[in-house]
Amino acid sequence: MWTKKQKFVERFLSALFTERDEFAIKYLSKVFLDFEMDFSPIPMIKESEAKKITKPLTIIGADNDLVFPGEKLLKRAKSIFPSLKKVWLLDDSKHVLRKTDNQKIEDLILSSIG
Repeated sequence: MWTKKQKFVERFLSALFTERDEFAIKYLSKVFLDFEMDFSPIPMIKESEAKKITKPLTIIGADNDLVFPGEKLLKRAKSIFPSLKKVWLLDDSKHVLRKTDNQKIEDLILSSIG
């Protein structure tokens, strides 16, 4: 973003996307080259707040996610959410999942309500 060079935007996006998405690359390349990104830390839920959640939770992580590393995410979730019922780690996935992983998640959601 700082260099305004397409090759660095593509490198950044390849670290986030599990599968190359031409539409996203075209769109996000335009956005990121003229965008001021906020790099402040992402807020984390406090353990005291997590303990208040009583609804059953399923948490899905992606093992190669740079933003929320899957193994760490699931380990923390297991330690702070008393209502956690199921965890799922998607292998070979990054922050933006592939279409087949999106379908797996959709099937999981639909099977849990049906």
